[in-house]
Amino acid sequence: MPLLLERQAAAQNEVLQFRVPILEPIAVTDQVVIPVGIVDLATFRDWCQSDQFPKVGRIDYSRGIIDVDLSTEQLYDHNQVKVAIAACIFYLLKTLRIGRVFGDGARLVMPDADRSTEPDVLFVSFDSLRNGRVREIPGRQHGLMEFEGAPDLVVEVVSDSSVGKDLRELKEQYFEQGVLEYWIVDARREPLRFEILWRGSDGFEPLATTDGWQRSLVLGRAFQFEQQVDERGRPMFELLVRE
Repeated sequence: MPLLLERQAAAQNEVLQFRVPILEPIAVTDQVVIPVGIVDLATFRDWCQSDQFPKVGRIDYSRGIIDVDLSTEQLYDHNQVKVAIAACIFYLLKTLRIGRVFGDGARLVMPDADRSTEPDVLFVSFDSLRNGRVREIPGRQHGLMEFEGAPDLVVEVVSDSSVGKDLRELKEQYFEQGVLEYWIVDARREPLRFEILWRGSDGFEPLATTDGWQRSLVLGRAFQFEQQVDERGRPMFELLVRE
């Protein structure tokens, strides 16, 4: 049996890690089965493009480890934050016309960091596609299935099951791959944490803020999160933008 490296179970959260090679099928759940034959990033990518790849959970590969996150997504402090970010950037790009933004489920392969993951939000500029910093990888049957390389901007929204990964592991690996800008948002408690990090010489570094506004060098705009509540007392998030 492959080595089960870590198991965290709390309420509806379930995070499992397995070391390759996978020598026999692993039935994590009825819907999530890791097949025989995954030995490296290349074979993991083959699985991702197959019909057998699970449609539930977040499944990543990182340096010989398959990370299966089956935690239930929180609707207000995670899902709604992603929607606010993607919507803001989407409408901004209708004016700027410098690239495309992609939401949850867009797979990013980073060969230099030996990782395959699905960021919460990512932005790819047309310049990066033209100069080869990022490549579009077609699917086996139709469409595009992956981006490969170093996108201009990656966003991760912290959840209870991803704290260590978002704040340390992914942060280091996005930098290693060459990602230009990394946004971290944590809305699990007030005040909301929002950081725009730009790559320095040895790692990502925070940019200066002005009256709570943080500037994105990639998008050429300043951003600030606004948090309110709706008529039922549920949190509402809006990502504000200004020149």
